Amino acid sequence: FGGRGIAYLDVHRLKELQNVDWATVDLEALKEALVQEMREFGPKRFKVVNTSVYHTWTSFLKEFRRHGGVLEAVPAECISSPVVNFFIHPHGQVEILSAQEQVLSPQYCCIGGYFPESSVP
Repeated sequence: FGGRGIAYLDVHRLKELQNVDWATVDLEALKEALVQEMREFGPKRFKVVNTSVYHTWTSFLKEFRRHGGVLEAVPAECISSPVVNFFIHPHGQVEILSAQEQVLSPQYCCIGGYFPESSVP
């Protein structure tokens, strides 16, 4: 849908993650520090993809809180995303309808696709 409901965050810009020693880190303290950083800098660090729908981070966040959403971790080098469409029958049987590969723009919007997908065996 043209990035209608997408906002993204480059985690490399988070100061709290820049010099973490993952072998000895206090995860609870790191979590608290990240929450504080997000509260303080979130509106500046999150990028809303479709600003014609959500003009600001605040308007995006309002709808996210109202309707819910999905948070995904995506590698920075990601240029494609496998997609599987399936149907779950009322009795519980799962039927795979198709699998394809979405080609993504740098803002994680689907700009094309190819079939069959090839990134997942």
